[in-house]
Amino acid sequence: MRRCRVLRRVLPPVPGVPRDGRLAGASSLSNGVSVTWCYPCTFVHTFAVLVLVLSLAITSGVSGTLLTRASQGFKRWKFGAGAVLTYGLATVLLAWLVQQMPVGAVYAIWTGTASVVLLVVDRLLFSVDIQPLQLVGIFAVLSGVVLLSIGAAQ
Repeated sequence: MRRCRVLRRVLPPVPGVPRDGRLAGASSLSNGVSVTWCYPCTFVHTFAVLVLVLSLAITSGVSGTLLTRASQGFKRWKFGAGAVLTYGLATVLLAWLVQQMPVGAVYAIWTGTASVVLLVVDRLLFSVDIQPLQLVGIFAVLSGVVLLSIGAAQ
């Protein structure tokens, strides 16, 4: 008998799995019950990891852009080195993400979200005026990111 780690409900038998329900890589309790995740929990866990990694990639890209600005054309080498490192981290995270999700969705979400975040940061930190047409663009980008995310999840 297998039970979900999160919901603790009994899982149906899986073809090709021994009758005792033990799975390779699944932990086993002392009473012989094999513990794994049910399908809804597996989906939620996988989705949460993708969102976390995508968020880290966006944060790394935004940080790299801000550090590039702070480096003043790489004249301030510490900021320039930070920019290279954060862009490198973003690239590694994106390389993993494109193996998990469609390439177009990953890059559209990454660049769209980073663009909106950078516009907000420009407004807050550098007092750059945001024009009404830019606000329409932000709405369009965020709408596109949401639609791409929904489409990638299906």
